Amino acid sequence: MQTRKKGRPIAIDAHGTSSRLRMILVAEKLFAEKGLDGVSLREIVQAAGQGNSNAVQYHFGSKEGLVFAIFAYRVAEMEGVRRQMLDNARRDGCLMNIPTLLDILFRPYLDLVDEAGNHNYASFMAAYLVRYRPLGVKHAGDTPEVYSHALSETVQLLYKCVKGTPQPLFQNRLEIMHLMFFNVVCRWDNSSAEGSDRIPLDVLVEDTINIAAAAFLSPLPKTGRLRKPASRIDAKRAAARE
Repeated sequence: MQTRKKGRPIAIDAHGTSSRLRMILVAEKLFAEKGLDGVSLREIVQAAGQGNSNAVQYHFGSKEGLVFAIFAYRVAEMEGVRRQMLDNARRDGCLMNIPTLLDILFRPYLDLVDEAGNHNYASFMAAYLVRYRPLGVKHAGDTPEVYSHALSETVQLLYKCVKGTPQPLFQNRLEIMHLMFFNVVCRWDNSSAEGSDRIPLDVLVEDTINIAAAAFLSPLPKTGRLRKPASRIDAKRAAARE
């Protein structure tokens, strides 16, 4: 049995799924469908079939703790795949190839599907990047020393491939390319096309990777230096001088 340093003990239900994991998977699906603000803790508890109305607080502390647990669970799930892909790229001498690194970042998401074959985590991540990332909601990838060694190494290698790009612009491009990828996957999940009219997902992913690789090498803005946004205190001081 795996030793857990933090958190509550894992309780196994009659279906062999831990109560904690079941809430993670149920919350991920609900958040993907309705957004973080559109789902109550009570709704998550009921959908997960938990008798304790305070089950989320018991296992995760808060909704924010649950959101982070989803990130940590999925990042860990992809970590081994990304490590193997990095090792293969190193062996093949293409570790500093942008499309290869983007493939390492993106392709593991395709294995994260529910029983109906839908990519709930991709939908969840798309909503996160648009609305909640800008608000400062942290991702498990922000603490690579704990959760995401292979993910962090891949991003660092990608940054080395685009020398001269300021880190804030690189991060912005990285998040936009992820958002593009997640939306491609979500559109494919929701597509009504069938048979020969439906483009295979692998083809769409490869095309998206090629587009993202070109975007990373696109010219930098010519509008001047990146400036740190003024704080509210700075803004008040500037207004007082006028």
